[in-house]
Amino acid sequence: MTTAIITAIALFLSTTVDDFLVLAVSFSTSKDRHERRNIWIGSFLGIFLVYVIGMAGGWGIQQTSWRFTQVLGVAPIILGLRYLFNSFNEPSQAEGKPFMTYTIPRVLMLTFADSADNFAAYVPVFSTMTVMELLISGVIFVLLTFVLLYAAQKFSELPAVQVTIRKYSRYLVPGILVILGVLILFGI
Repeated sequence: MTTAIITAIALFLSTTVDDFLVLAVSFSTSKDRHERRNIWIGSFLGIFLVYVIGMAGGWGIQQTSWRFTQVLGVAPIILGLRYLFNSFNEPSQAEGKPFMTYTIPRVLMLTFADSADNFAAYVPVFSTMTVMELLISGVIFVLLTFVLLYAAQKFSELPAVQVTIRKYSRYLVPGILVILGVLILFGI
Protein backbone atom coordinates (compact mmCIF):
# COMPACT_ATOMS: atom_id res chain seq x y z
CA MET A 1 0.00 0.00 0.00
CA THR A 2 2.85 2.39 0.82
CA THR A 3 4.39 1.70 -2.58
CA ALA A 4 1.09 2.52 -4.30
CA ILE A 5 0.82 5.82 -2.41
CA ILE A 6 4.40 6.84 -3.21
CA THR A 7 3.99 5.79 -6.85
CA ALA A 8 0.74 7.77 -7.20
CA ILE A 9 2.27 10.89 -5.64
CA ALA A 10 5.38 10.69 -7.83
CA LEU A 11 3.31 10.00 -10.96
CA PHE A 12 0.94 12.90 -10.32
CA LEU A 13 3.67 15.41 -9.48
CA SER A 14 5.83 14.43 -12.45
CA THR A 15 2.97 14.88 -14.91
CA THR A 16 1.33 18.09 -13.67
CA VAL A 17 4.07 20.72 -13.87
CA ASP A 18 2.70 21.93 -17.21
CA ASP A 19 -0.85 21.82 -15.81
CA PHE A 20 0.21 24.21 -13.05
CA LEU A 21 1.31 26.81 -15.61
CA VAL A 22 -1.89 26.52 -17.64
CA LEU A 23 -3.98 26.74 -14.46
CA ALA A 24 -2.08 29.81 -13.26
CA VAL A 25 -2.78 31.53 -16.58
CA SER A 26 -6.42 30.46 -16.43
CA PHE A 27 -6.95 31.75 -12.89
CA SER A 28 -5.11 35.01 -13.65
CA THR A 29 -7.27 35.74 -16.67
CA SER A 30 -10.59 34.58 -15.25
CA LYS A 31 -13.12 37.40 -15.00
CA ASP A 32 -15.02 36.46 -11.87
CA ARG A 33 -15.83 33.92 -9.18
CA HIS A 34 -18.09 32.00 -11.58
CA GLU A 35 -15.24 31.43 -14.05
CA ARG A 36 -12.89 30.39 -11.22
CA ARG A 37 -15.49 27.84 -10.12
CA ASN A 38 -15.67 26.58 -13.71
CA ILE A 39 -11.88 26.22 -13.75
CA TRP A 40 -12.03 24.12 -10.57
CA ILE A 41 -14.86 21.88 -11.84
CA GLY A 42 -13.54 21.56 -15.40
CA SER A 43 -10.04 20.76 -14.17
CA PHE A 44 -11.28 18.10 -11.75
CA LEU A 45 -13.40 16.53 -14.50
CA GLY A 46 -10.54 16.72 -17.02
CA ILE A 47 -7.97 15.17 -14.69
CA PHE A 48 -10.50 12.50 -13.68
CA LEU A 49 -11.14 11.70 -17.35
CA VAL A 50 -7.41 11.45 -18.06
CA TYR A 51 -6.98 9.20 -15.00
CA VAL A 52 -9.85 6.89 -16.03
CA ILE A 53 -8.63 6.61 -19.62
CA GLY A 54 -5.06 5.99 -18.42
CA MET A 55 -6.34 3.38 -15.98
CA ALA A 56 -8.43 1.66 -18.66
CA GLY A 57 -5.50 1.74 -21.06
CA GLY A 58 -3.11 0.32 -18.50
CA TRP A 59 -5.47 -2.24 -17.09
CA GLY A 60 -7.16 -3.35 -20.32
CA ILE A 61 -4.46 -3.15 -22.92
CA GLN A 62 -1.47 -4.04 -20.70
CA GLN A 63 0.93 -2.87 -23.40
CA THR A 64 0.74 0.26 -25.47
CA SER A 65 3.30 1.17 -28.07
CA TRP A 66 5.07 4.47 -27.49
CA ARG A 67 4.07 5.50 -31.00
CA PHE A 68 0.43 5.47 -29.94
CA THR A 69 1.04 7.71 -26.95
CA GLN A 70 3.26 10.03 -28.98
CA VAL A 71 0.47 10.57 -31.51
CA LEU A 72 -1.53 12.11 -28.65
CA GLY A 73 0.82 15.10 -28.97
CA VAL A 74 -1.27 16.25 -31.91
CA ALA A 75 -4.17 17.23 -29.60
CA PRO A 76 -2.39 19.99 -27.65
CA ILE A 77 -0.76 21.30 -30.85
CA ILE A 78 -4.12 21.65 -32.60
CA LEU A 79 -5.76 23.22 -29.55
CA GLY A 80 -2.83 25.60 -28.99
CA LEU A 81 -2.79 26.74 -32.63
CA ARG A 82 -6.57 27.15 -32.59
CA TYR A 83 -6.40 29.35 -29.49
CA LEU A 84 -3.52 31.35 -30.98
CA PHE A 85 -5.28 31.96 -34.32
CA ASN A 86 -8.55 32.84 -32.57
CA SER A 87 -6.73 35.37 -30.40
CA PHE A 88 -5.54 37.23 -33.50
CA ASN A 89 -8.91 37.08 -35.26
CA GLU A 90 -10.98 38.39 -32.37
CA PRO A 91 -10.62 42.09 -31.58
CA SER A 92 -11.47 41.38 -27.92
CA GLN A 93 -8.24 39.42 -27.62
CA ALA A 94 -5.99 42.44 -27.45
CA GLU A 95 -3.20 42.32 -24.88
CA GLY A 96 -4.51 42.48 -21.37
CA LYS A 97 -7.90 41.03 -22.26
CA PRO A 98 -9.03 37.60 -21.00
CA PHE A 99 -7.57 34.65 -22.89
CA MET A 100 -10.93 32.91 -23.08
CA THR A 101 -14.27 32.55 -21.34
CA TYR A 102 -13.89 29.73 -18.87
CA THR A 103 -16.86 27.40 -19.21
CA ILE A 104 -16.72 23.92 -17.71
CA PRO A 105 -16.56 22.17 -21.14
CA ARG A 106 -13.77 24.49 -22.34
CA VAL A 107 -11.72 23.96 -19.19
CA LEU A 108 -12.28 20.21 -19.41
CA MET A 109 -11.08 20.24 -23.03
CA LEU A 110 -8.09 22.42 -22.14
CA THR A 111 -7.17 20.13 -19.23
CA PHE A 112 -7.55 17.04 -21.40
CA ALA A 113 -5.37 18.46 -24.18
CA ASP A 114 -2.78 19.70 -21.70
CA SER A 115 -2.69 16.23 -20.13
CA ALA A 116 -2.11 14.26 -23.33
CA ASP A 117 1.46 13.59 -22.24
CA ASN A 118 0.20 11.97 -19.05
CA PHE A 119 -0.99 8.88 -20.94
CA ALA A 120 2.61 7.99 -21.77
CA ALA A 121 3.30 7.85 -18.03
CA TYR A 122 -0.03 6.51 -16.75
CA VAL A 123 -0.57 3.54 -19.06
CA PRO A 124 2.66 1.66 -18.26
CA VAL A 125 2.42 2.37 -14.52
CA PHE A 126 -1.28 1.56 -14.24
CA SER A 127 -0.76 -1.70 -16.18
CA THR A 128 1.30 -3.01 -13.24
CA MET A 129 -1.19 -2.07 -10.51
CA THR A 130 -3.87 -4.13 -8.81
CA VAL A 131 -7.44 -2.87 -8.58
CA MET A 132 -6.83 -1.76 -4.97
CA GLU A 133 -3.67 0.12 -5.99
CA LEU A 134 -5.60 1.83 -8.79
CA LEU A 135 -8.27 2.93 -6.31
CA ILE A 136 -5.61 4.23 -3.89
CA SER A 137 -4.01 6.11 -6.78
CA GLY A 138 -7.38 7.61 -7.66
CA VAL A 139 -7.85 8.95 -4.13
CA ILE A 140 -4.30 10.37 -4.16
CA PHE A 141 -4.98 12.01 -7.54
CA VAL A 142 -8.16 13.66 -6.21
CA LEU A 143 -6.34 15.03 -3.16
CA LEU A 144 -3.37 16.27 -5.19
CA THR A 145 -5.67 17.83 -7.80
CA PHE A 146 -7.17 19.92 -5.02
CA VAL A 147 -3.65 20.96 -3.91
CA LEU A 148 -2.64 21.73 -7.51
CA LEU A 149 -5.69 23.92 -8.13
CA TYR A 150 -5.34 25.73 -4.81
CA ALA A 151 -1.62 26.40 -5.38
CA ALA A 152 -2.19 27.60 -8.96
CA GLN A 153 -4.99 29.93 -7.86
CA LYS A 154 -2.90 31.41 -5.02
CA PHE A 155 0.13 31.78 -7.32
CA SER A 156 -2.03 33.55 -9.90
CA GLU A 157 -3.14 36.07 -7.27
CA LEU A 158 0.39 37.42 -6.79
CA PRO A 159 0.45 40.96 -8.26
CA ALA A 160 3.58 40.44 -10.39
CA VAL A 161 2.20 37.19 -11.77
CA GLN A 162 -1.15 38.79 -12.60
CA VAL A 163 0.42 41.67 -14.49
CA THR A 164 2.72 39.40 -16.51
CA ILE A 165 0.12 36.77 -17.29
CA ARG A 166 -2.58 39.26 -18.22
CA LYS A 167 -0.16 41.00 -20.57
CA TYR A 168 0.96 37.81 -22.35
CA SER A 169 -1.95 35.41 -21.79
CA ARG A 170 -2.91 35.20 -25.44
CA TYR A 171 0.53 33.69 -26.15
CA LEU A 172 1.21 31.71 -22.96
CA VAL A 173 -1.39 28.94 -23.03
CA PRO A 174 -1.21 28.39 -26.81
CA GLY A 175 2.59 28.40 -26.60
CA ILE A 176 2.66 25.95 -23.70
CA LEU A 177 0.24 23.63 -25.51
CA VAL A 178 2.17 23.69 -28.81
CA ILE A 179 5.53 23.12 -27.09
CA LEU A 180 4.04 20.32 -25.01
CA GLY A 181 2.55 18.70 -28.11
CA VAL A 182 5.88 18.82 -29.95
CA LEU A 183 7.65 17.28 -26.95
CA ILE A 184 5.08 14.48 -26.83
CA LEU A 185 5.34 13.83 -30.58
CA PHE A 186 9.11 13.49 -30.37
CA GLY A 187 8.98 11.48 -27.15
CA ILE A 188 11.06 13.96 -25.20
